[in-house]
Amino acid sequence: MNIKAIASILIIALLTFTTLVYAVPWILSIFTHGTIKSAYELTATPSSIDWGNVTLNTPFSRLVDITNVGTINITKLTMTYNNSSPNLMAYTLTWNCTDIALPVDDYVTANFTLTIITAEAGPFSFDIWIGDNV
Repeated sequence: MNIKAIASILIIALLTFTTLVYAVPWILSIFTHGTIKSAYELTATPSSIDWGNVTLNTPFSRLVDITNVGTINITKLTMTYNNSSPNLMAYTLTWNCTDIALPVDDYVTANFTLTIITAEAGPFSFDIWIGDNV
């Protein structure tokens, strides 16, 4: 069969399909929705940390349960932090969960320790990011 014959057959098939689709009097449309579960998904309890009133150069610790609610085992937990408010000039954040494995449906209690070295007085904030260091 040559290319022209194949092209003709494909055009006829396409025209037939198009005619069938548009010839039907569609009278009902059903809305559908759903959620695709993320392979990597962690939750934190509590979902935010209130450090309270902090004194410079004094470590403050808070506990957070981190749960793997995704569909893939976490092989090595990793943490970083950023987006700090302008009044935080120098600070450190450490935790006890670096490189810990976290299987699906399991949790670990993370101990976050914040030490603010240099800052202007007032409210502060920053973001903590936790992921898989694969």
